[in-house]
Amino acid sequence: LAAKTGLKSLLGEDFDIETIEHDTDVNPYSPQQQQALADILFELGIAASEQNKPKAAKRFLSQYLHILQLIEKNSTTFSFQNLANKSIAEEIMLL
Repeated sequence: LAAKTGLKSLLGEDFDIETIEHDTDVNPYSPQQQQALADILFELGIAASEQNKPKAAKRFLSQYLHILQLIEKNSTTFSFQNLANKSIAEEIMLL
């Protein structure tokens, strides 16, 4: 999955999507890489939700929300897109 989405080429060959929920340090990645990772996880979650795969959707969106929380903690900028996507992800997580 990471290879198909381009995550391995973006974040390096040692990137493991399974560790995202437990990883508390995204500092090795540039802010652009962090945002790209969050965006990809959000899109994967939305796609899974639209395909009626609630477990996969919740897993991707949970990872997305975790990365977004780390981005927000370390960032000095505000993103309206992240705010809107966060709202959508939280709504799907409640289903």
